Amino acid sequence: MTKIVLLVCFVGLSITAFCQVQTIGFQSGFNISKLSADYYFTNSKSRVGFVGGLKYEYAHNRLILGADALYNQMGFVEKTTFTDESGNIKLEDFESKFNYDYLSVPLKLGYSFGNKLRIVPMLGIQPSFLLRAKTTGLINNAEQSMRSEVFDVKDHVTKFDCAGLVELELDFALMPNIDVFASCSGKYSLTKFSNSDYFPEGNMKHHAFAFSLGLKYTLKAQ
Repeated sequence: MTKIVLLVCFVGLSITAFCQVQTIGFQSGFNISKLSADYYFTNSKSRVGFVGGLKYEYAHNRLILGADALYNQMGFVEKTTFTDESGNIKLEDFESKFNYDYLSVPLKLGYSFGNKLRIVPMLGIQPSFLLRAKTTGLINNAEQSMRSEVFDVKDHVTKFDCAGLVELELDFALMPNIDVFASCSGKYSLTKFSNSDYFPEGNMKHHAFAFSLGLKYTLKAQ
């Protein structure tokens, strides 16, 4: 993994040495994330969360190096039916929510096709740093009735995640230096967020699809 990060950084430095155009912008959209695991939550459902933040690009001719800073909501939902000691259903299809929010820094290489309307396919990696992790579950209170409660599990979840990234962006030149764009991306974690303190042997990983809209402002290099 270290070798991959160093390779991307080396390529990025090589491109910026000949950089002719810089672009800054912002984007926002939604993230549909799910869980990949060996033993736990095999029937889990996806979480729909927010994704958005800042966008930065270098371009040399049609070759593009991109680096974003995104607030990225990941996770999944597990439906559970609770029964009493006799097997009678006490609560059916309760949704336990497992929410993991990250600061993600996608690093991408791409190539631009077209002029006023551009199609930009990209490949890269997405390092992410855990900001918060919370689980919504059920507990029995003193009256032996069940109630929902939110648990902070940040201290147990692995703090760093790294994913492979595939992205397709559609850019339209709205004004000479301003573009509007739409992007869709697929991400699959190369690292697991489970560990010896959090669902051991679960091999739990994120995978997600994201859809975003945004604006970019282009600065011509001197």
